Amino acid sequence: MTPRRPPTRRKGTPACPTLRASHPAPGGKRGEGDIWATRGIRRAYDDGSRRPNRAGTCQGGIVNHRIKTAAVACLAAATTALGLAVAAPAQAAGSVHLSEIYYNSPGSDTGSNTSLNYEWVQITNSTSKAVSLTGWTLRDASSHVYTFGSYSLGAGKSVRIHTGKGGNTAANRYQGRSWYVWNNDKDAATLRRSTGSTVDTCSYHSTSHSYLYC
Repeated sequence: MTPRRPPTRRKGTPACPTLRASHPAPGGKRGEGDIWATRGIRRAYDDGSRRPNRAGTCQGGIVNHRIKTAAVACLAAATTALGLAVAAPAQAAGSVHLSEIYYNSPGSDTGSNTSLNYEWVQITNSTSKAVSLTGWTLRDASSHVYTFGSYSLGAGKSVRIHTGKGGNTAANRYQGRSWYVWNNDKDAATLRRSTGSTVDTCSYHSTSHSYLYC
């Protein structure tokens, strides 16, 4: 690939360092069909600096220091005159949400308790406080309903709701069923509060994979 020619400039005026954008590599594959996401773009000057030259008047570059400084000053004055306050971005408060569905347990659908318990839905609490899920419900599109008994999901924790039978723990709960709930091709999970209001939904329509990150 032929290197890009540097921008032209007036004789005797120092050239600005040009900007380059570097894209971090994706964090890795979470699972089949999952979408990789780049976490951001960092910008840096080619010469390693993060400011224009001392004169601040370079030609053909990205930033003219004096113009930028004047624009910022004008914006600040206008904001003050209008009595406006510039608020910092709010931090995400987190939520209780459906985070994963393993809808097609490995092997043949024999109906064994082991096979049933490989079918599960995961709920995650990404808030900074424990949340009571007592009376909350999880249901599929055919209205198979699981209702939480007395239970609190800790801050930053997840719980899996298995289809079959087992002993309930903080991280695993069991519906106690003798046959499958989640269809192998398409279905929809809905999480509701004890009041009946919907908290989250997650649906899939695929036979190519066995699970879905919501």
